[in-house]
Amino acid sequence: MKNSLPHFKLAALTSYSTSILTESEYASKDEIAVIIAMASVYNDLKDYSWMLTILEEGFESTSEVSGPQGQYSGMSVFVAKKMISVIHEFLILIDENKKALELPFFRYILRGVADSNLTHWNDLKKIAINGKANQSSKNKNTLNALLRIRNNVGSHYYSVKNFYSGFQNYAASESSSIYTSFGDTLMQTRFYFADAAVEHIMRRQTDLSELKIDDLMSYTKSMNRSLRFIVESFLEHHNQILNGNRDERKYHAKAYSNSKRKASCR
Repeated sequence: MKNSLPHFKLAALTSYSTSILTESEYASKDEIAVIIAMASVYNDLKDYSWMLTILEEGFESTSEVSGPQGQYSGMSVFVAKKMISVIHEFLILIDENKKALELPFFRYILRGVADSNLTHWNDLKKIAINGKANQSSKNKNTLNALLRIRNNVGSHYYSVKNFYSGFQNYAASESSSIYTSFGDTLMQTRFYFADAAVEHIMRRQTDLSELKIDDLMSYTKSMNRSLRFIVESFLEHHNQILNGNRDERKYHAKAYSNSKRKASCR
């Protein structure tokens, strides 16, 4: 019998009809597509957060120069890089689907989310659509880093010059040595100098002189909380409307009418 993985205890299953993710007279195809994409972003960020948690719980980090410490650092940077890439893609998602975010049903379901859970969502919209970070926010440094991520992210393998400059930054600031482990198997082998190059690429892109990766990860988890409640609000409200909840239909009709009136005044 396999050992059970940690953090695999989830809440009880909730079931809905597939019709709530199908275009209706209330929710458009574009709005539903955005909701499914947002749910996917949530899952990806959750999975990467899980990986970081497992690393932190399973390894005691030290300042010692060793293979295990090098692998722990490299894996941590890998997961952080992937999370940053997801955030970058999500910012593009917001920008390219901004019209859908202003449609009546999407605006309606946001009313079902507490203001405290929409703070990060509003910050991200401003960055994605306007290219500006809220400088009055207590998360100003994180938001500025996200803005740089929006404009300049990527450690694509074909961009080899990035790897060279990243490594040179490492060599100039941290060490005159490079390290590897040449083992007989995949699991026994690692090139630590490549991890160092990637870490310094990330530092340049996010300007970590203002921001620690831990701060970015903490913000990411809070941001995911916004996504969780937006998706939940959509599922619950669309489900109630399709199942004939008169109050929901009446409230939505009023919201739709107000939205159309505002649009005609622009």
